[in-house]
Amino acid sequence: MAARVLAGATLPLRGLRPVNLRTDLIQMADLIELCFGPTMTEAGRASLREMRMIGGSDWLSWLLYGADRALGGLEEGFVWVEDDKIVGNVSLSPANYPRSEGRGFIIANVAVHPNYRRRGLAQAMVLACLDLAHRKDGTFAILQVEASNDGARKLYEKVGFRAERAFIQWRHGPQISPLTRLAVTPTITLRQGGQ
Repeated sequence: MAARVLAGATLPLRGLRPVNLRTDLIQMADLIELCFGPTMTEAGRASLREMRMIGGSDWLSWLLYGADRALGGLEEGFVWVEDDKIVGNVSLSPANYPRSEGRGFIIANVAVHPNYRRRGLAQAMVLACLDLAHRKDGTFAILQVEASNDGARKLYEKVGFRAERAFIQWRHGPQISPLTRLAVTPTITLRQGGQ
């Protein structure tokens, strides 16, 4: 396996490896946008802008890298590298809410470049996240997937996930103009009892 040394760490030039917050943010943002762009919310797009801004700044990326290491991996994950570029990504972060099942993790941003799909990359990355969660004493992992994404759903079922609940997200199409602020705001008061 070919490898290179960067900031004291050996990173493979090809295949699965842990995310490096010092070097990977811009390529990860590009991949996430390519894979999820049409369905991203404004909050998601803002996160991509932040990733690119931090990834483009040496001192900010070093600060994030240092903080992440000092705090024990606030967000971890894996990337898949082919032809010296990131073609796969998955994130793992602690699920910060109590569950009776124990300590949990959230798997997110499972993305594979369209030219590299159907090769087992997503499965390898998800299994690596499940292994990492297990090593961190995780007892469960959760993720979200679009109901219409049959390929992803089959993958997640194959590695042991089961459907727990469904959410409906309402979106308006581009033919509907965005809401505009009224020139004069009406006075709104509470109704009196009995009216």
